[in-house]
Amino acid sequence: MSIVTTFLVSLLFQLGKSCGSEDDSAIKQKAFYRGQCKCREYIDAYAICYYFRCETFPKYFRTSLKCFKINESGINEILPGDFDNLLHITGLYIEDNMKLTSIQIGALKDLNRLEILSISFNPLLMSLGEDVFEGLNSLVTLRLIHNGFNEIKDASVAFKAAFMPNLATIILSELDCRRVEKDDFANLNGSGVGNIFFDDSQIDYIHPEAFIYLKNLKNLSVSETLVEETNMIDVLKKIGEHKIPLMSLNLKGWGFKTRVPNKLFNIIANTTITELILNRNQFHTIDENTFPEMPNIESLILEDCMITDIKENAFINFKNLKQLHLKENKMVTAPKGVLIPTLEVLDISGNTKPGKSYFTLEENRSKFDNMTLLKMLDLSYNNVRRIYNRSLFGPINLKKLNLFHSNIMLISDNAFYELSNLEYLNLGDNHFPQRSWVKEIFTGLINLKYLSLESCKIEYFPSNDIFGELTSLETLNLRKNFLSEITPDFIFSLRTLKVLNLSDNRLKTWHNRLFIKTALENLTISRNPFTYLTEAMLKDISHFKLVDFSNNPFHCDCDQLIEPFDSLPRGEINHILNLLNQTSTFCLLPESAENTTIVEYYQNNHKTCQKEKEIKITRYLVPSLICGILFLITLILCYIYRWHIRYWIFLTKLSIAQRTQFNKKRDSIKGHTNYLYDAFVSYSTEDRNFVIRLVSMLENYEPFLKLCVYERDFELGTIISESVLECLSRSRKTLLIISNSYIKSQWCTWEAQVAENHRLFFENERGECVNDSLIMIKLGNISSGNISPMLKYLMKTRIYLQWDPTENKQKQFWEKLRNALGPGLSGEEDSLNVKM
Repeated sequence: MSIVTTFLVSLLFQLGKSCGSEDDSAIKQKAFYRGQCKCREYIDAYAICYYFRCETFPKYFRTSLKCFKINESGINEILPGDFDNLLHITGLYIEDNMKLTSIQIGALKDLNRLEILSISFNPLLMSLGEDVFEGLNSLVTLRLIHNGFNEIKDASVAFKAAFMPNLATIILSELDCRRVEKDDFANLNGSGVGNIFFDDSQIDYIHPEAFIYLKNLKNLSVSETLVEETNMIDVLKKIGEHKIPLMSLNLKGWGFKTRVPNKLFNIIANTTITELILNRNQFHTIDENTFPEMPNIESLILEDCMITDIKENAFINFKNLKQLHLKENKMVTAPKGVLIPTLEVLDISGNTKPGKSYFTLEENRSKFDNMTLLKMLDLSYNNVRRIYNRSLFGPINLKKLNLFHSNIMLISDNAFYELSNLEYLNLGDNHFPQRSWVKEIFTGLINLKYLSLESCKIEYFPSNDIFGELTSLETLNLRKNFLSEITPDFIFSLRTLKVLNLSDNRLKTWHNRLFIKTALENLTISRNPFTYLTEAMLKDISHFKLVDFSNNPFHCDCDQLIEPFDSLPRGEINHILNLLNQTSTFCLLPESAENTTIVEYYQNNHKTCQKEKEIKITRYLVPSLICGILFLITLILCYIYRWHIRYWIFLTKLSIAQRTQFNKKRDSIKGHTNYLYDAFVSYSTEDRNFVIRLVSMLENYEPFLKLCVYERDFELGTIISESVLECLSRSRKTLLIISNSYIKSQWCTWEAQVAENHRLFFENERGECVNDSLIMIKLGNISSGNISPMLKYLMKTRIYLQWDPTENKQKQFWEKLRNALGPGLSGEEDSLNVKM
């Protein structure tokens, strides 16, 4: 990474460490109103006091956050003691205060933990006192942007190395000052200041010896200024004479067209500068005559320079060039001129725009052959429509490939086959079709450690081993997709993974363990629709070192938050609470309620919830236990007397049906006009042969009786018990074929009971209940030991017919049976017709 790039990343990290992003982290707020000042806390970010009517510093305000801002206020003076409640802060921003005229000496004296101080955009602040920065022992970065200073000395008089021994960076951008004088930085003699920024200022002259006191100056930025080239030549000469170790020079926006001035670059070539930034100059075409010989330059940054073509050998004068940045130019491919064997970093991002042109890689196949030192290739924000099979053939030592937001529609199988040394791959913000996600897409990436698929609109992975080829993968970024479920098999396939980012998806609460036998240490799963935690989730995260569950709509109550913790050991609970406390995971509460983290809720309500749980157990368990015992006893009794219950149920149904029928139309049940059968035959299937003969003798000979036999007359698909009741009701008589098989059958016994009782609900022609329709036929000798009490009673109280296998007695048997059954339905109809 380049020197300036490293410095900027470090600076941004410091800024981010002290003050979080309002859009990203500050979802929850606390507001404080007192007097004319308005103060807010943006959780995990910063605290701020503002409002144009806020004319005195709000000394009453307290915050535990480490970053504080006083912005857009009506304060005209900052006094000693104003920050007495904020001595712990590491970042202080005094910005956009239109009436601020002075910061008195001693106002910042006790802020000895302050690392970043910004006094910017205060137009009436014309000067700083000599001792105003006394006590800032930890200050690293000082920002003085666009104040009312007329000269650099109006501010630099306060730059004292004794007061700020750790100061490394001074940012003096957007100043109206026109000159930088020789002794403006004299007070910093012997200090460690290594970075000076004059970006976007009105400066048109810098004294050649202005930086001779800054013995450790490494980065000088004079971008978008009015300084002339001859002036900069004199400055660089003096820097060289005083052996100042300048390593980076930013000449962004200096108006160079077609070629750079040789005199200036010949001076640069003789200094210690290794990084040259020429952004926003205009080099439409670069060839071997554009730059003079510059052997010391290792990093050349030509971003936004309107470059359309780079000729072969264009950078031949840069013998030690390792990093080439060509971001946001107008190239449609990687020309031969940039394929330099010494390069370690090549950035060609943002050259083509969607809808205008495509960035082509297919034509470059095998053009990377000689770039064996290349470690990072950035093709992000290009309109790369397709990456064909082995279109990146060649850079065998490539370690970082960035294709973020390239509008790639297709990556062919084995596209990365030759990139076996690739360690970093960013495919984010490319909307691949769902069918693209096969494991062959990553074939060959055996050393890949970082993979980003952020914002790719992924709904699911068709196969659990999609990343099976990535045997060295340590970090996987799946942020901002449409994933709704992650399976244990999917996690298990990522055996080497240590960091997983699943934030901003549609994941649901899981109830079974996901992260079992995994090397995962860091899980980010914020901004998903989780509303509660489960025991499985808690057990999963108990094995991690870092977990981010922030910004999920958690409902905090005893059942959904406290109870899942109860089954865990105390040590695991403490570890989980520490993890959740690191990211301030909040409960979703009404707007009127004060913000509460999950950890705070657990600590404040654990004992209360335990008592409530005990009360609930006492209140509901005892009655439930009694009801359960009664229910169990009822079930046992029902099972024991199941046949009796079934019998009485059908008997009751029959009673209701018959009584309803009588109430509606009493006359319709008198006589036999509603019958379909002359007799219902109840028998055991083992007596089937006798029944067949019975049916033949009664239906084929006068008086041609009609019998109901279940094997022939029951409808298919109907319930047997219902059919028995129906047929009994529609039959004049009931024939019981009693045999040893019959008395052993529970169904036959039940049919006999029904037949015995259902006739009680019929009336004769005089409206009297009768029970003369039951006819019994005894087959053979009956074992008295198996006969039921009901059948014994029937056989004792009623005359039955005994079947005799002797042939001469069978004629008499059939005559008696026909007489008992009476005239058939057809015979009665005939007699009625005769009478009429």
